[in-house]
Amino acid sequence: MGDALKAVDLYKLYPSGEDMIRAVDGISIEIEQGEFIAVIGPSGCGKTTLLNLLSGIDVATAGEVEIDGSSIFSINDNERTKLRAKNLGFIFQDFNLIDVLNAQENVELPLLNTGIKANEAREQALVALKQVGLGDRGTHRPKELSGGQQQRVAIARAIVHKPKIVFCDEPTGNLDDNTSKLVMNLLKNININLGTTFVMVTHDTEIANSCDRIIELKDGKVISDRKTKSIESNSEEE
Repeated sequence: MGDALKAVDLYKLYPSGEDMIRAVDGISIEIEQGEFIAVIGPSGCGKTTLLNLLSGIDVATAGEVEIDGSSIFSINDNERTKLRAKNLGFIFQDFNLIDVLNAQENVELPLLNTGIKANEAREQALVALKQVGLGDRGTHRPKELSGGQQQRVAIARAIVHKPKIVFCDEPTGNLDDNTSKLVMNLLKNININLGTTFVMVTHDTEIANSCDRIIELKDGKVISDRKTKSIESNSEEE
């Protein structure tokens, strides 16, 4: 299928007095198009830092990341922003919706920011909201929606431009168990039906085990990179 993302000898170092904190310490990984990856590990092990480097939100101290074959650290900030806007989607624990905008307007934003005309952006936003089961909630503002509905709006916003990769930072962290399962089922359906690659930081072992592959970090290093039993079972059935 080919690599959606490749990281080679990735480092992120922070000075701390006379010492150096190695938030990400020489990580190299390859992620195939269409994989659903869980990144796990104890608090402070570098999970979110790694996510920020892989997505180009932050710049590495050393090393390289390629997305769809294109280097993201050898280009300038404006080019990197354009690459993210075109190829990447983001889902966060805190939803990050704009309170004064309704659901449809929140989902339109990534499209409008890339220069798509308002009418076309509105149509694509409605399609994305229908994909997450909120076709009838487009005019509702975030405060008029439940936590699970707000996260589904955030998911619609992340997929509206059909990105190659969606990065998720604890997307179920603020949700109850039942809503977490609903959100994960939705993400898995998007992954299967649209072929979207997902890279997700999570502390939830059950959620991690529902993914295709688990990358475990400790002290900024990868200590385990394994396929899950669910993907192994699917491979055996095929």
